[in-house]
Amino acid sequence: MNITTGLIYRVRYRAANVNGWSGWSPVGFILTATVPDAPSAPTLVSATGSTLTLRINPSVINGGSIIRRYKLFKDGGSLSSAYTLLAMFDADKIAPATYTLTVSDPTFGIVSGDRYRFFTVATNDIGDSEASEEVYFTVSSIP
Repeated sequence: MNITTGLIYRVRYRAANVNGWSGWSPVGFILTATVPDAPSAPTLVSATGSTLTLRINPSVINGGSIIRRYKLFKDGGSLSSAYTLLAMFDADKIAPATYTLTVSDPTFGIVSGDRYRFFTVATNDIGDSEASEEVYFTVSSIP
């Protein structure tokens, strides 16, 4: 049987034993897809003493299901700190898109001069991709 990634197949089944065959199961639908490939790592567009602008890059392979969103994660500024979800973007707005973090905005929790790790994840109807490669950036002015 040839299965094509990205298609929805209608399936049903029945079982047999020494007494014969059962009736057919209800019809089920199966989307032949997997999670998307990990997107490439965020890239630096610019950094100043008060802002950090990152480019969010799309995944190349969607796994057979439309990518719905991208998630950007950042750590707390040290290698031992946990990652937190910083932002989510609708996939139709990524081509690639840029995202600016500002030191004065408490939502971002960033401090000028500190070094932060970032990664992105792509999400389709099946679930989340693996994380992109982790990258390090610092909010600081050029000396």
